[in-house]
Amino acid sequence: MVIPTVTDVVNGKSVPEELSVSTSSILARLRAETRDAHKDLERILDLTGSTLTRDAYRRRVGQYYGFYNPLEAALRMRCALRDDHAGAASSLRVTLDPRLHKTPLLQEDLDHLEVSIDALPECHDLPSLETFADILGCLYVLEGATLGGRMIAQHLQATLGITPTTGGRFFEGYAGDTGAMWHSMRHILVTGAVDVETENVIVANAIATFTCLQRWCEPDADAAADSIGNADGHQRADARE
Repeated sequence: MVIPTVTDVVNGKSVPEELSVSTSSILARLRAETRDAHKDLERILDLTGSTLTRDAYRRRVGQYYGFYNPLEAALRMRCALRDDHAGAASSLRVTLDPRLHKTPLLQEDLDHLEVSIDALPECHDLPSLETFADILGCLYVLEGATLGGRMIAQHLQATLGITPTTGGRFFEGYAGDTGAMWHSMRHILVTGAVDVETENVIVANAIATFTCLQRWCEPDADAAADSIGNADGHQRADARE
């Protein structure tokens, strides 16, 4: 998972300062305070390394599906609630909803990679989504990963020949709108961090989201490989029937 942490990027180019969100405490804190968790996750995922194989990529996409499917479902449900805790998320539902439908892209990729989703395990150790601040912290990680996914997409095409139409659609993100969507997310974070207490929750849940995904993607390597292998076997068996 790659999340640019120094400058804003729109379609691969730095955003001019006058078009960028003003320097904000929450953005600076997120960059600084999630750095270690971010690096730890990148080390586990290793999606831009020179030794990445097609089988390793298939396993990672299967793990992403097992994480994103329940998490996006929980986010959509939480944003639909109208209560004191999630009220702000509910009012932003039209803005947030387009960001909560990446699971079908993973399913599309798994179909291309001949992995059946029916046999894939799902993560139950998810970050808290109790408050709007919790939701913002989680979305910082997911949307930042979508922005950084463009770098992974380039690497996949260069090393494995995987394109958005042959198993790499998830990492293509919002395609030409990816940079603009990230810029919009930054604005949501800035306006949502109304005080230091809220900032603390946003940062804490961003770290928790990184940590949950890391734990999910670093179980015993043989067990993880077996689960994807079984899914692959089901897919091939179905194809023979």
